[in-house]
Amino acid sequence: MRNVNSKRMKNEEILAQLKVAQGIVNRCITALELPATRATARKMSIPTAPKVTNVDFSLNARNFVKTYGRNMNGQKKFVLLLAYLTKGKTGTDVETGTITPLWGKMKAKELLGYAYNDKYPTAAKTSGWIDSKKHGTYHLRDAWNEIFS
Repeated sequence: MRNVNSKRMKNEEILAQLKVAQGIVNRCITALELPATRATARKMSIPTAPKVTNVDFSLNARNFVKTYGRNMNGQKKFVLLLAYLTKGKTGTDVETGTITPLWGKMKAKELLGYAYNDKYPTAAKTSGWIDSKKHGTYHLRDAWNEIFS
């Protein structure tokens, strides 16, 4: 128990330091984005994922994940698969046994990129994107679209 708490504390400290570093990087980028002059022909820009406003649930599972799952972490990818299986309907229960085989078929780097981990639904519940009425089943909450921001 003590080892778990020390790891959690260490992770929280690392996360706090990364947030500070992110703020510094953002300020540096802002400082570098000066108005274009004759000397600078191009403005520096950082590519971002396009904003998703309308999700196309008619795509097949692999294309759906490839289209919408870029730059997402494991918990967001879990919610994305759950959304695909429920066609975006909140309150529709899906068993973990339905999600994990689908995940297993899409471990390729250009799709999900890694093996399923049981911490993904727990983290998604913590973020408020999904909920669970009973052990082993999950359903989307109204806030699930936040995975795209």
